[in-house]
Amino acid sequence: MVESTQCSAPKKDTGEAKWMTLTWFLRPDKYEGEVRHGEMEGKGTYWHPDGSRYEGSFVRSQRHGYGEYYFADGSMYKGEYKEGAKDGYGVFVYRDETRYEGGFKNNRKEGQGVMSYPDGSKYTGEYRAGKMEGQGEYVWPNGVKYVGEWKDDERHGVGQIPRNLRAPT
Repeated sequence: MVESTQCSAPKKDTGEAKWMTLTWFLRPDKYEGEVRHGEMEGKGTYWHPDGSRYEGSFVRSQRHGYGEYYFADGSMYKGEYKEGAKDGYGVFVYRDETRYEGGFKNNRKEGQGVMSYPDGSKYTGEYRAGKMEGQGEYVWPNGVKYVGEWKDDERHGVGQIPRNLRAPT
């Protein structure tokens, strides 16, 4: 049930998007943006009760297309959405400033990506189901580099580290 609605469009429902502010009875969340046929459709901003917010595109009341999500813990995501989930190319910055840039599929890291950590270390390579898996390169802050296979976020299988250098464990 909608508690308050503001509309700057004509009253006749032509199916065109209208700019509205929606607040729901007994729900502390709020939406401001385009509405079509009673659903969030087009550009808008959705505020959640925990202080997080989404700014971007909606289709049938789901995040879809490009959007920016600012989480209550200080993390943020800028990128593509499909049917409500992170899907396509995006950048996720965690609250500790760890940064992932690359592919997403159904809210998980998928395909090629780069993870940069606050200590200066960096992983560049493949992700599957949200984890480092496949071929990748990890460089530690001291310059030591591992190039090879990964599985479940761990070095696994064939890989190389220069013999005169040791990688941190």
